[in-house]
Amino acid sequence: MAHSKSRLHTKNPFKKIAIGSQAITAKRHVKLAPEPHGDRFGLVCADGVDPSGEPLQILAVGDSMIAGCGTADQSLGLVPQIATDLSERVNRPVHWQTEAKLGSTVRRIKYRLLPKGTKDGARFDVIYLGAGSNDIMARRKMDSWKQDLGDCIDMAREHTDTVIVMSCGQLQWIPSLGKMLRDDMLKVCDEQCAASLKVCAKHGATFLNMLHEDLGCENSWFWCGDQFHPNTYGYGILARHCIDAIPQDVIDRLRESRVGTPTA
Repeated sequence: MAHSKSRLHTKNPFKKIAIGSQAITAKRHVKLAPEPHGDRFGLVCADGVDPSGEPLQILAVGDSMIAGCGTADQSLGLVPQIATDLSERVNRPVHWQTEAKLGSTVRRIKYRLLPKGTKDGARFDVIYLGAGSNDIMARRKMDSWKQDLGDCIDMAREHTDTVIVMSCGQLQWIPSLGKMLRDDMLKVCDEQCAASLKVCAKHGATFLNMLHEDLGCENSWFWCGDQFHPNTYGYGILARHCIDAIPQDVIDRLRESRVGTPTA
């Protein structure tokens, strides 16, 4: 969980003090779930899909949600569940792999994770980029976010014809954070999502805005023990919404896309 000096969205000095206090409390007392054990790659095939078909190759790069924090094993995380739902929609097996790190900002993706995941000229049918939450909690400037996100999309497009950018998580519902802090971060989340949509349109990526989707985040059953990350069931709901939100023309392209054998 990244923190720095807050760029708060309130001019009320008392609210600023309260929000700052809640941020300090979260930094000191919230113990985040670790990255789970298990292989960071795998092959999935949805029910009714021919397992002998050529697998779709996906790479997901990002933060703790891409890393599956909140689950007991990598195979139970967000990306494998996205892969299974995607397999059903494109009617093909899906080979997935991740490059992710707890606490990652888009800048870490740009300089470390994405280059590592695409080393040796690896190509994929689709590359997912998942970040934003840590940038918001670190109060990074929006201009820096837009620049780094655009650079990441351009870098990813050198290795795929399809880039999908996932929005930040629903920080406004995280149980372990104070309400005033959550309310303040929601304003930044909305600002970031609006900026991301424009960046994706400019750089040729698909943006999936999950910020206000009805995922059930307001319920305790959505969250894992750290009360910060989704649990396996929560990731499953998010995965289904992410796949349902992909435009049909992108799905049609992925049904025909062929880049070869798994890279991991």
